[in-house]
Amino acid sequence: MAETEGQERSEQPTQKRLNEAREKGQVAKSIEVNSFAVFGTGLLMIFITQKFIGDQIARYSTQIFNSLDILTVNKNTVQNFAKETFFFFIVTIAPVIGAIFVIAIVAGIAQ
Repeated sequence: MAETEGQERSEQPTQKRLNEAREKGQVAKSIEVNSFAVFGTGLLMIFITQKFIGDQIARYSTQIFNSLDILTVNKNTVQNFAKETFFFFIVTIAPVIGAIFVIAIVAGIAQ
């Protein structure tokens, strides 16, 4: 009778039933909590690391503009430029992506 709409159960579930439901994967989980945790962590990490990110961008921009007058386009130059750019992006965004990754795992496990 309690399964019909508008009616509530009169007794709380036993610990055994709660454990069985948990084993079956029937637990309360909200996508919004995970999304908020990831989004909030991303914003917070960008705010915390803004000076580092700004310094990295300024350093890399200066390096690129200083090398324009001696730039020769060949296979090695393009490969070096691609390698430097890849490592620049990895180093620059690693703290933000790392924190987001950790929080996403923690939020998923916590729920």
